[in-house]
Amino acid sequence: MNVHSLKQTYLQYKEHHPLEMNDLLDFAKNHYLSGEITLKDYQALLKELENSGASLPNELHLSTYRMKKLQSK
Repeated sequence: MNVHSLKQTYLQYKEHHPLEMNDLLDFAKNHYLSGEITLKDYQALLKELENSGASLPNELHLSTYRMKKLQSK
């Protein structure tokens, strides 16, 4: 999944366009937590969205670090 397809999915679910990149970030996080997107897709989306100006709350930065650490084992 890429940001374009995430935006299309967001539009289908919410019936309006995201107001900012953080809206998409929250949407991606919820879809990852509900098992609708894979960890690999979530990480790629996270990177792309952060590069576009979205930002994670501090506690999510820590959990993302833990995900990467677990993956490397």
